[in-house]
Amino acid sequence: MADIATQPIWQVLDGNGTPYPGALARFYISGTTTPLTAYTDIGLSVAHAVPVVADANGVFPAIYLGATAAKVVITSSTGAAIKTIDPVPRSSASATGASQVSFSPTVAIPSLTVQAAIEQVQANLDGSSSAFVKTLMDDTTASAFLTTLGATAEGKTLFSIADLAALLTHLGFSSTLASPGTFTSPNGLIIKAGTTSAIAAGGGNAVTFAAAFPSACLGVCVTPIASANNTNVYSVGFRALTTAGFTATNNSGTSGSVSAFWVALGY
Repeated sequence: MADIATQPIWQVLDGNGTPYPGALARFYISGTTTPLTAYTDIGLSVAHAVPVVADANGVFPAIYLGATAAKVVITSSTGAAIKTIDPVPRSSASATGASQVSFSPTVAIPSLTVQAAIEQVQANLDGSSSAFVKTLMDDTTASAFLTTLGATAEGKTLFSIADLAALLTHLGFSSTLASPGTFTSPNGLIIKAGTTSAIAAGGGNAVTFAAAFPSACLGVCVTPIASANNTNVYSVGFRALTTAGFTATNNSGTSGSVSAFWVALGY
C-alpha cells in the first residue's frame, strides 16, 4: 500500500511569507539517519531524486512513501536548515476512512494507520482469548450469550425479569399485606397471621382463615394484645385447629376480655 506524504509545509516560506525557491527535502527512516526512498507515483515504482526539490515557489511535488514511518529534513537550496519533521504526517493515497488516519505505533500495536491499529487490537484479543471467550464475544444477543454460558430457559427468564417484585413472584413467593395476611414460599410453606376481636374471659372466638391451608395447618401461636397500662395477666391459646381455622381461647379466668395476635404455619 502506498501512502502520500501530507507535509504540514506544502510550500516552504520564511518568516516574512517569502517562498524558498528550490527548497530541498531529504527522507529518512523515522528516528534515524538512515535514508528512506520517496517515490513519484502511487505504485512506488519511480523513486524521487535525492533530495526532492521544490519549485520556484517553494512547493514540493507529490511524494509517496511505503509503509515505513518516515522523517523529513527540509533545507534551503543552499543547505541551510529550515525544518525537521519526525514522523511525517501521512494518509493513504488509495484507502478511505480510518485507513487514512495516521497512528503512532507502539510495541503492542506497531500500526501506522487507525484502521490497521483496530485490526491489530482485534488480532491481539483473538490471540489471547480462549475459544470459549471468542464465542461469547461473537454472540450478538443476550439470549445467545446466556446460551453460551449454559443458561437454561428458566435461567434466561430470570435474567429477563426487570424488577425484584416480579422476580419474587416468578419464583413462587407471594404475600398479602393486610391483617389477616398470608405469606407463601416456593416450596409450599405458608404463614398466615392476624388478630382476633376481644375474647371474653373463659371464652373462645372462632378464627376462619381467608383461604384454607391446602394440606395441613401445623400449629398456631397466639399472644394477648393488652391495652396500655393494663396490669392483668392473660393466658390465651387455641383449640379445634383445622386447615380452615381454629378457635382462639382466653384462659385468664377473671382477668377480663382480651384481643389476641396469632400466627399459623402450614402447607
